[in-house]
Amino acid sequence: MKMKYGVWIVMGVLTSWIFTACSSGSTDAAANQDTVEKVPPHLQIEAVPASPNFPDAKIAIATVQASLDADDSVKVEFNFSVKGYELSVQTDDAADKGCNNATKGQHIHFIMDNKPYTALYEPKHSVRVAKNSDHYVLVFLSRSYHESIKEKKAAQLYHFKIDKKGNLSQLEPSKKPMLFYNMDVVKISLPTVPKYVDNVSKKMKAMVKKHTKMLPFTGNYIVKNLFCIYLFKKYKMDCLITMQKPGGIIGTIGIFIIVKSARDPNAFKGMDNVIESLASCILKKKEMIVVPVSIVVDVEGFMGAH
Repeated sequence: MKMKYGVWIVMGVLTSWIFTACSSGSTDAAANQDTVEKVPPHLQIEAVPASPNFPDAKIAIATVQASLDADDSVKVEFNFSVKGYELSVQTDDAADKGCNNATKGQHIHFIMDNKPYTALYEPKHSVRVAKNSDHYVLVFLSRSYHESIKEKKAAQLYHFKIDKKGNLSQLEPSKKPMLFYNMDVVKISLPTVPKYVDNVSKKMKAMVKKHTKMLPFTGNYIVKNLFCIYLFKKYKMDCLITMQKPGGIIGTIGIFIIVKSARDPNAFKGMDNVIESLASCILKKKEMIVVPVSIVVDVEGFMGAH
């Protein structure tokens, strides 16, 4: 029986630097020729030119004002000062970049409390927040194809609090290193049950029927963790990416992409812990970070089909 599936994928969009470690070594001409011949003719690896620099780009938070919006909420209005950078124009190399380009041009990325970012094409924005709450706001300048400007003054962090009466006060940011990210949920409608789901279902049914003693281990996280430990040892990796809190009992290692027929209210559970452990690895300046990713499929009642 065919049925329509909705695939909900939990995505953590990390606002961070990307470091690439490269190694080189000498090989003979015959080996190089053999390698080239195995590459399909339609695939090419080309050097990507560096993006335009904006050494004088600056953003500052000019004013922040709060006004009562309702009995339990406040409207907070931000005004920004942007210098050495023009908003709402296309970056010079946008047409050649091949990236997801914003039709409205260069902009500001506004992220509050790790929520999905908002692209600002004018230097102002407003949000509504609850009384008696505190928040972090990160803003940074972005090229039209969403690549951030890495100049030190092209980003600003703002920490504020709204008291129970609706008054705003600025707070000192944390002194600890911080990694900002924003999360979103993307829904993709597929016409039929994915073929791999059928294949997994058939194999699991056959396995359970033939080896009933294996049933308790179907999708067991211990089996997956053992494989992850093997990878860590192979690549000499000593950073642990987990969805559990630091210091707690490790149940699962890595990140889960959950494929289900409906949205899961617990979809984001544990993502903060993943980001915290990943940030720890980045701060340790590791040349290689292994991030195990599991695609979890709900098949015949088994939520352990990785």
